[in-house]
Amino acid sequence: FIIPKIIEHFVRGEKEIRLGNLKPTRDFIDLDIASRMICDLIDMPKSIGEIFNLCSGHGYSVQDLIDYMVEITGREIKVIADPAFVRKSEVWRLHGSVEKLIKIFPEHASYRMPMKRCLHELFENIKHSFKGA
Repeated sequence: FIIPKIIEHFVRGEKEIRLGNLKPTRDFIDLDIASRMICDLIDMPKSIGEIFNLCSGHGYSVQDLIDYMVEITGREIKVIADPAFVRKSEVWRLHGSVEKLIKIFPEHASYRMPMKRCLHELFENIKHSFKGA
């Protein structure tokens, strides 16, 4: 939910955004890439009965996402720390491991989409959908 919220604030040209902690990191993966990986893994006999983490293996903080959007749009946004969005039991680092996936599926590295490019594509798609609304 955080990525669409951030992007929509930039699309609308908001001057500020209310968020919780900016430092926890998460492993995000593009849905199209995850879908392609699932389809490819289904066709691999070695993957039968196995469990995989569909992930990038990289963590990004909310601050990283904000910084990328500033680079993409050239616009600053004021981040307001809102206690209502702060989790009482924050998980500070949540990243997937690609080790098993790469062993069975070495091509996985070519599936990674840089976060900045992914955010840029989402920004353009959301921007166009707002124009049509």
